[in-house]
Amino acid sequence: MNNVVRLGRGGTDDGGTSGGGMEARVAKLEANVEHIQRDIGELRQDSRELKTDMRDVRERLAKLEERVSHLPGKGFIVTVVMLALAVTTSLIVFQSWIQGWIGGVPAVSRSTTP
Repeated sequence: MNNVVRLGRGGTDDGGTSGGGMEARVAKLEANVEHIQRDIGELRQDSRELKTDMRDVRERLAKLEERVSHLPGKGFIVTVVMLALAVTTSLIVFQSWIQGWIGGVPAVSRSTTP
């Protein structure tokens, strides 16, 4: 029975020598409880603020996902770039023939006559 505390004549666990030690300890515990209650109140407030912040983050994320879903994909971009390169190359290669059809500079024939 190591948990048994003998009380002295004054009703304290210090053998009755201090007399008022119990009141001081109770007062200290009460002060600590007040601090704990204040801290719990602050934690509750912080928790509410975090919930509000997380709600805002979720809303922003949903808007961002919606905007990103409308962006063109990689396949579309590659196709457009390849098509633009093919058109540009065709214009360069057939430049003289196109000028002849439009009526600009006469088309240069490919055969050379000596």
